[in-house]
Amino acid sequence: MAGLSVSQAAFLVSADRDGWRRCGRAWTREPQVVAEGSFGEDEWRRLRADPRMTVAATGEGEAPAAPGSTEPASSAPGSKGPAPAKPAPAAPGPAAPEPAEPAVPQLAAIVDAIRELPTDAFTQGGAPRVDAIEAVLKQNVTSAERDAAWAALKAEQGPAGVNA
Repeated sequence: MAGLSVSQAAFLVSADRDGWRRCGRAWTREPQVVAEGSFGEDEWRRLRADPRMTVAATGEGEAPAAPGSTEPASSAPGSKGPAPAKPAPAAPGPAAPEPAEPAVPQLAAIVDAIRELPTDAFTQGGAPRVDAIEAVLKQNVTSAERDAAWAALKAEQGPAGVNA
């Protein structure tokens, strides 16, 4: 995929199992940040219609708009309405609430903060530490927000990856 500008409309796309193929790509359970321009309207419709796929806008609030449309997905042409709720895997104890997805301006701020981080602000696995991002931004950041921004930055950097 070409470089992803965090100012573009972006969606978090995932499958219910790793390796599920749709629209010429193998998807994973881990949400991937995908720019609106990565697919045409028909491909976005196919992704949304597939019960194994989850497509969510990176913004907060209303249901995600269909790519190329200002209407919510439930009223977009060719849409079958919002995707049906998928049952959560059985887990002991009460389920934790789903973390909110970051708004695009917040996503851009987190990406910029990650670029400023020193080498020791990354985990052994290579991801930026949430507390380090919070120190730069002087505001709370969730791990979901960090993950979305980290995915966007890695996509922007291309196959060479981020030099962290």
